[in-house]
Amino acid sequence: MNISSIGPKYFQNDEKSKVRQNKSEDPAAKDKIEISAEAKSFITSAGFKDFSEIRQKIESKYYDSKEVIEKIAEKILKQIRE
Repeated sequence: MNISSIGPKYFQNDEKSKVRQNKSEDPAAKDKIEISAEAKSFITSAGFKDFSEIRQKIESKYYDSKEVIEKIAEKILKQIRE
């Protein structure tokens, strides 16, 4: 039995087709984000202030303390046992 190799041409053609695909995409297309009026009003509400407090605790590594980790673990175990 004789098995022939594929050869380098096979791989070169595959790479060229990928390049063609990338070029065909519209370069003018961009991501877009829309924020609803409800979300915008939430920013000024008390709910957003609570979120900023949580963000501050994350940045200060409050949730990385041993006490907080133990409390979280206890609550998870309690829910699992229920």
